[in-house]
Amino acid sequence: MTRALLQKSELVVLDESFAALDPETLEKCLRCAVKRARTLLVIAHP
Repeated sequence: MTRALLQKSELVVLDESFAALDPETLEKCLRCAVKRARTLLVIAHP
């Protein structure tokens, strides 16, 4: 995820990137991704 965000792409696609995180870490990672990505697509399966 870090590499994708540092490349400053127009679109960042994260497929199940947050699946194994506890709620606190999930919140931190999602805030970071939203802050740095121009456009963010998060794929999560229920």
